[in-house]
Amino acid sequence: MLVFMKHIFFILATTVFFAAHASYTMPEELSVDTILSKENMTQVSLGPGVSYIEAKVTHGSNSYILVSKLLTLNDANDLKNRAEEIFIERHADWDRKAFNFSVTNAGLIGSEQFDVGYRVIISSFPDVATAKLAKLESGELNSLFTVNNASYFPGIRGPQLISILKIKPKEYRGRVIATLANGTVKGTSTVSSISKKLGAFAGVNGGYFSYSESLGIVGDPAGISVIDGMLVSEAVHGRPALLINNNPSLTMKILPDVTTSMMLSVGDKKFPVNGLNRKPGKKLNCGYIVDEKLITSSHDSLCLTNDELIVFNDSFGDISMNEIEGTFSILIDDKSKVVAINPSNLSKVPPSNILVIATGSRKLDLFSDIDIGTEVIFSTSLKSGEDPISLNEGTYLVNGGPSLLFDGKIQTMRWEYEGWSPKSRENGKLAEHEKDKIASNDEKNQSAAFFDSWVNRRHPRTLVGIASDGEIYIVVVYGRDSKVNSGVTVYEAAKVLLSLGATSAINLDGGGSSVMVIDHKLTGLPSDTNGERAVADAILLLYGEDRESK
Repeated sequence: MLVFMKHIFFILATTVFFAAHASYTMPEELSVDTILSKENMTQVSLGPGVSYIEAKVTHGSNSYILVSKLLTLNDANDLKNRAEEIFIERHADWDRKAFNFSVTNAGLIGSEQFDVGYRVIISSFPDVATAKLAKLESGELNSLFTVNNASYFPGIRGPQLISILKIKPKEYRGRVIATLANGTVKGTSTVSSISKKLGAFAGVNGGYFSYSESLGIVGDPAGISVIDGMLVSEAVHGRPALLINNNPSLTMKILPDVTTSMMLSVGDKKFPVNGLNRKPGKKLNCGYIVDEKLITSSHDSLCLTNDELIVFNDSFGDISMNEIEGTFSILIDDKSKVVAINPSNLSKVPPSNILVIATGSRKLDLFSDIDIGTEVIFSTSLKSGEDPISLNEGTYLVNGGPSLLFDGKIQTMRWEYEGWSPKSRENGKLAEHEKDKIASNDEKNQSAAFFDSWVNRRHPRTLVGIASDGEIYIVVVYGRDSKVNSGVTVYEAAKVLLSLGATSAINLDGGGSSVMVIDHKLTGLPSDTNGERAVADAILLLYGEDRESK
């Protein structure tokens, strides 16, 4: 009897579902201009030359859709036709116009075509329960579809919460800095804590970083990092970076194709250095040169290598020689002289000293040429393309990517080179943060699926854009809450900055890391269920000493 009653309920629920759906309309499309219209924005001055703007859209599509996995065009068309047949066959009295069966090209982003594949979308359902019921009713196709909120996909309007810091450098009397979470490479903290500790009146999260010991040193920036003129982390080869310069006055610039070159010189011999302040053998996001061969960047991939020279300086923090057991190491003082070989009781690198770690075959590079008192010179150079980057007091670099805008044009053509590619992962294994859930478990090794979700579905994003007159926009788009904020795709992120007036722009770390703090209070809710995520670095706005007097 119980089974019979369940069956009767199922039939009634299905009938009610289709009857209700006869008048259901397709979800409204997203318009960035609408989100950023005057009626949806409020603005508050935070002091001379800086204001906080909030763009908020509370209404949008809260409908649900059935989405297939990525397929070839032929397979997608076959699945679409079969799905239509099954729905019509099982529901002869169903109003055909109430639903839409479509095949979408997941790889067409703007004018750029990526080799991603096609998906079948069945839309739309008024709630998740109805969508799940329809999925179950699809019988043999049940396992081929997933239920998704429509607002997480490109083109569909959803609720939005966008926090914007607008800075006019000519009027602003403070500084903008990037800072490591605890003042050292090692370790993480929340933007709220970092901001409060340094007395900042506003801040956002910064670049990508190693968040797990399985990926390296927790807190190590996964790309370029310069703090007040000091290089503390090497570049992921060819990626963009945000340049902040406070001297003689505040300027920001998005630098393309950033590279670092590091060298140890012993007499007339030169030894290329592979990394700075990171775990030997582990390179998150890849992007490096070995034996004159480029290992291309691959986002959220971990590359492994046994043969490296790694330099640690005094910005690293507490160091454990046990972590690098079995390697050859030398300590070099501020006069470029070797003062210790294989030091065993070192807890920190002394100020202006460096510790050099050699692993694998790179031990042989140094062992035969090194003794106490040997002069070893460590040199670094940074470039953006072919242009040198000068490091001075008040200069900061924050890693990021992909590039969003250059010269007022969306930069989809750069994304594969910068490490966002749907092609198979040849350069490492996936290292996605488990809380971000970009790709489902059975898709994690499918690069096209990961690319599609990371780039072409909506997530929280942290962005920086710069207008042609030098005005700066620091933006956090909150997301992953279909009732409050749905987030944006990478392409939509570029359109947001373009609509604000930026001509160059960069994407920084996003997902659960994305957050803005004003006067030590969050402007929105981070997407992690347990609250604000600890990050490696933050971009902070600090008042100048003469703020009150002018």
